[in-house]
Amino acid sequence: MLNISNVGIATFLADIFHAINAYFISSKNVFKKRGSKLKYLLLVIMSWLLEWYAINHLLKLDFGKVFTVVLIMPFFALGSYIIQKFFIFR
Repeated sequence: MLNISNVGIATFLADIFHAINAYFISSKNVFKKRGSKLKYLLLVIMSWLLEWYAINHLLKLDFGKVFTVVLIMPFFALGSYIIQKFFIFR
């Protein structure tokens, strides 16, 4: 990925790789059961869109980049865990 000159493409490919690995790690080590791959895919897509919107919105309100990420990420991490536990890997 280091040879890809477009940061957006590299980030997107890294996110795809992460999502695939995170599903299998969650199914084997965290929840110890297989979940719905379709629901997980929808969670990943919705998370990407909501994170993008929230980060852009807060940056337009002149929050700093680091503060914005530190503020938003705990909510997305907790929300993702709850959705996975009760809807994807139940």
